[in-house]
Amino acid sequence: MNWLNGIINFVLNTLIEETLGVLIGIFLFDRIKNAWIERKYGGWHVIIRKKGEEKVDRPVSAKKAKDILEEPADKVVFLKGVASPYGTINCDLLDVGTKKEVFVQDEENKKFIVDLDKQEEDKDNNSNLGVR
Repeated sequence: MNWLNGIINFVLNTLIEETLGVLIGIFLFDRIKNAWIERKYGGWHVIIRKKGEEKVDRPVSAKKAKDILEEPADKVVFLKGVASPYGTINCDLLDVGTKKEVFVQDEENKKFIVDLDKQEEDKDNNSNLGVR
């Protein structure tokens, strides 16, 4: 019977130690990963300009900055969503918008800048993609 108590103690001690080890490992990894993401992607701002005036200068969370920097489609949706109360973006931001400087991604200063004044209004009220 003494050997059974030894086995039970061994199993319980091992289970507790392994559980604590895994939980501490997950906690530390998560903290290190979040600190790395904050350091790499933190500090971005989105700026919306209209009529020569900055309508919005909003900080972007590190997680959102990571998402939109890694996926161009997310970037367009995010920027159009932020700009929508101030005007309509009627061009493709990543193609036409970049060429006409409607959209500027300033990597050095960590800024996404959308200048609504630099886009041309199409007389037929179509987009600037050349679709008629």
